Amino acid sequence: MKRFLGFTILLAAAMTLFTGCSSLIEPERLPCDLTVEQLQQKMNEAMDPKGHYRDANSYAQRVIVNLSTWYGDTNLKMEVFFMKPNMFRFDYFLDNKLFTSMIYNGTEAFSIDYNKKEITKMNKDQFTMISRFVSLGQPDTTYSSLFPKIELNECLIKGKPYYWMRCYFNADGSGNPYDVFVSKEDFLTRRVQFCTKATGDYTAIINTYTREDDVILPDTFTSEQDGYSQDFDLIRYKLDPPLTAKDFALPDYPVKEAE
Repeated sequence: MKRFLGFTILLAAAMTLFTGCSSLIEPERLPCDLTVEQLQQKMNEAMDPKGHYRDANSYAQRVIVNLSTWYGDTNLKMEVFFMKPNMFRFDYFLDNKLFTSMIYNGTEAFSIDYNKKEITKMNKDQFTMISRFVSLGQPDTTYSSLFPKIELNECLIKGKPYYWMRCYFNADGSGNPYDVFVSKEDFLTRRVQFCTKATGDYTAIINTYTREDDVILPDTFTSEQDGYSQDFDLIRYKLDPPLTAKDFALPDYPVKEAE
């Protein structure tokens, strides 16, 4: 379940309408009293105490996204669907009208523009980035199985203690890290941050959690990027909805290769 949160936030960043840079925090590193494996176990117990998410074959989620920009606010609806082993679909609605989707089947990924009635197949670099993100949404994925190198420390943020996992996609520690800040009080993730060339610096702060299907879920969280903010509000979540491969089928539009 701990991956579900990071996955949701990462996909929100990957699909965001804006790019640029914002400030990432770099707290003082303090000695840690747990190993990565011990921390992951405590996070699992806190967020998925009965193993319902771990054992799920599919899930569906609906989130309201408020985009705050210099010219005003816009509300979007985001729906996420997953079916084992690795099928994902992300639908975005404006004024209750579907305007874009991303469909991923483990070997290919496509973005869909419903206004233009056009499908774009993602190139190798785009697919690699999305694959990293969606791996966080698979119930059998752990941080240690996805990231070959993790640095674990403790830190203080505004006087409160956190575990800080700095996760790298490369074993030698090269490339931009993905930071996860976990509260020492309840073992729930409270902040994530990362930077990519595609999306710039991105920070998300989890404000509240809720319980659905005996799973503890992020209920509201806020992201910041390049002076823009996005507020996310979970309004629907369902484990094991009756999904089929047809739910992940592409529409009958022309397909072009991404540049």
